[in-house]
Amino acid sequence: HETPLRVSGIASGGHSGPVGSTVGGQPFLAGQTVREEQPLLEGWLPSRGVVAVRCRMEISHRSMAAVWLSGFEESPEESGELCLVEVFGKDLEPGRSAEVGVGTKQLGDPRLRHDFVAPRLPINVSEWHEYAVSWDDDAATFTVDGAPVHTCRNPPTYRLQVMIALVDFPDWSR
Repeated sequence: HETPLRVSGIASGGHSGPVGSTVGGQPFLAGQTVREEQPLLEGWLPSRGVVAVRCRMEISHRSMAAVWLSGFEESPEESGELCLVEVFGKDLEPGRSAEVGVGTKQLGDPRLRHDFVAPRLPINVSEWHEYAVSWDDDAATFTVDGAPVHTCRNPPTYRLQVMIALVDFPDWSR
C-alpha cells in the first residue's frame, strides 16, 4: 500500500511459496514477493453453503472492519471474494446508519463479475448484528439481521478462506 497500513486479522487458511517467489494469497500490488514462507494451513475452506457472523464494531473515522471469504488461490485466478460485511468508519452516521459493503469482488478471477454494493442501512454497527452470505453454484445472497441486502449471480465456488480484519489508515487522520 502506498501509505503504510496497520492490519489486524485472522484467516481460516493460508499458504505461500518460498521466500522471493510471488506465490501467496491476496497480492494487492503487482510484483509482491514472499518475505517469510508460510506453511500450508487448510483450516475451514468452504466452497458453498452459509457463513454468518454476529459482531459489533467500534471503529474510528480512519478504520475499516470486514469479514470476507477469499479464494484460497490454489491457482492464481481463484482469487475472488464474497464480502459479508465491510464498514468504513468514515462512512458512519454514529448511532444512526452505516454504509455496509457486501457482494462479490472479482480481483484476479476473470470468470467473476465484480458486483459489490454499499447501501446505507439504518443500523448502529456498534450494536450486535448478524451479517451472512448463503451461496451455491448460481447465486450468493447477502443478509443483515436476516433481511436480504443484495444477491450476486455466479459467485466463486472454489475453496474460500474466511477472513476477519480491522484495518487502520493512518493518513486519514483529521
